[in-house]
Amino acid sequence: MMKLSFTVFAIHVLLLQKYVTSSHVDVKSRTNSIQERNILCTLFSTHRMTLHDNPEIEPTEIKPTICCVMDNNKSISVINIPNDFFKLKKFVSGKMQLLVPTSSIKTQTSDLDSEYTLHHGVIDLTEESDFIVLQDNKIRKLSPKAQTSDLTLLVVRVTDNSGHSPKHTVKEISDHVFGTDNDDLNLVIGYKECSGGKISFTGNVVELSLDLNVANLAAEMVEDYVTEKLPSTKSSKYTNVMYVLPNEVKFNGSAAYAGLNHYLSVFKDYYVSFQFLLMHEIAHNLGHHHSGQGSFAYGDHSCMMGLQTYTTTAPRACFNGAKSWWFGWYSDRHTEITPTSQSSRLKMLSINDYLNGEATLDNQYTVARIVGQNEIDLYVMYNRAEGVNSGVRGYRDQVTIVHQNAESQASWLDAGLSEKGTSQWKKHNWSGTGNTLVIKVCNIVSGAPDYAHVIVYLDGVNYLSCPLGTPDQSSACPSGFSKLEVKVQTDNWGNEVGWWIKEKKTWGKYKGKYQTILRDNDLQSNALSTTVKCIDDSKSYKFKITDEGGNGTCWQYGRAWYSIRVEDVTKKISSFNSPIEVVTFKVS
Repeated sequence: MMKLSFTVFAIHVLLLQKYVTSSHVDVKSRTNSIQERNILCTLFSTHRMTLHDNPEIEPTEIKPTICCVMDNNKSISVINIPNDFFKLKKFVSGKMQLLVPTSSIKTQTSDLDSEYTLHHGVIDLTEESDFIVLQDNKIRKLSPKAQTSDLTLLVVRVTDNSGHSPKHTVKEISDHVFGTDNDDLNLVIGYKECSGGKISFTGNVVELSLDLNVANLAAEMVEDYVTEKLPSTKSSKYTNVMYVLPNEVKFNGSAAYAGLNHYLSVFKDYYVSFQFLLMHEIAHNLGHHHSGQGSFAYGDHSCMMGLQTYTTTAPRACFNGAKSWWFGWYSDRHTEITPTSQSSRLKMLSINDYLNGEATLDNQYTVARIVGQNEIDLYVMYNRAEGVNSGVRGYRDQVTIVHQNAESQASWLDAGLSEKGTSQWKKHNWSGTGNTLVIKVCNIVSGAPDYAHVIVYLDGVNYLSCPLGTPDQSSACPSGFSKLEVKVQTDNWGNEVGWWIKEKKTWGKYKGKYQTILRDNDLQSNALSTTVKCIDDSKSYKFKITDEGGNGTCWQYGRAWYSIRVEDVTKKISSFNSPIEVVTFKVS
């Protein structure tokens, strides 16, 4: 159950001199004076999902904000936070408290004429120096960390005295969230399927009417009014609470928002019917940050914490490797790898097949975490698009690699690997060793279970190759196919060299065009790499190698060359003395 009061612990005090009064502060006496003139509140980060109508364009992230939640659950916005405010300790939402005088809480008013007093509290850290930051891992979060939990959810449909109300009725909202009217894809089903029944939600939907006009009021202000009017005896019975506000409330470009490790989520009108948003915002409550790629905070389309489809009937999808690891739902099939001390052969399972009980061998895993000294942890997962994950938007049927710094941090997609496309990913100078970490997909197998055969090794330390019998290493290819072998010997500047091979399509949408089937870049210096693959005897191929330095592999920087062989026939061998070389060839 959610407790709506905090216990004040013997707390370690983090003090930056510029953030306290110039006079001596007696911590004990200051703590004892909390009830007299100070307010103790817990800091949470609030994360918003951008309104998104064009699936072809990545939305711009709305930056997270910080709020401070008091014992009565009322939220106070924290603004003008100094850049070095959290420099003594990394901020973790729900694990840091602020002790401030009552007089330091300002009132934020609307720019609209109104007979009502708009009293959303604001703590302005540029104006107030008389506060103390408190940190302790024992501070209780307002929402439980969900691995195996029976969670309860209260959904509040908010109306006002001027006829403004959400589009969906109480009955319709209940169906979208709890499936009470046979909606076959809803919040309850989504978490039940992804967790294999380890997470369950029960609850109900109530209606609450405010005695004011909410049109053009900021969502945070309306949130305050709802929190004040909602009886604490009702909300305290639930682990999580969700507010659904009318469309006329100002959300400043967002469809919904939720506190990280908090109990509350807030939705703009009919967006409460979108499966992706329901799963996404509740995951913030349960401790998960966004999943990005490149410069886009929601860019990892393999995860519910990235960007998925905005519809009421889709997607049926789950979470990436990092989020899955921290949820812990498949932890009996997790494995951790330290490449400096071991190489690994992995059979990365389809999550759907794991949940169906098809994991039978010791080397079958759901998520692999790769760790190293002074490295951000990597997470490897087979993103099989079937069953509970059949509607995932991106990197379908690929092995995904993401990195995430710690629990409750954002994750970032590094690569999607497949058997026929890009099959390996590298990170040079792993753990400062000077050696290259290699993660490679040997082959993908359909069966019971479906799995991807993956090898992980540190080149020059514990090299592994794909075993005989996998498509890229077999000495005998299937009938109609021949073995292609590409060797590249680099000079002192291997990181400037990259190459690809494309296959000319003979049918379909891409007839007459070339599509990439092999690629490698950012190579290790002064090293020989060999890549083998079975290719179609009936197709034409194009090989291209480039040097970013613009001078090719000059002899003065070390002996370098490349070769292309098909079975026993050498198609090309070259010392590569120009910035770009292109070779076209056929098998016969």
